[in-house]
Amino acid sequence: MALRAEVAAPRPDRSTAAVAQRRSIVDQARASNARQGYVHDAQLEAINEAYVVGDLTSEECSAAIDALIADQIAAFKSADAAEAQTERR
Repeated sequence: MALRAEVAAPRPDRSTAAVAQRRSIVDQARASNARQGYVHDAQLEAINEAYVVGDLTSEECSAAIDALIADQIAAFKSADAAEAQTERR
């Protein structure tokens, strides 16, 4: 039986140039979203900042955003269901 070593995913480059490039990417995405009606979300901005400074890989950032959206949708559905229940009474 062969042993397989787990290799950690490479961490993002934390050089000044790499951080500046990621910040530019996030700023461009935010501007694009603002033109479509984006409203500031502190949790999303925290995830974006973690990506910019190199604490998250792009894959980890995407997964964190997906989880945030899923949580927000679940909360909305729960609130909507509670409101519907109240209206039935």
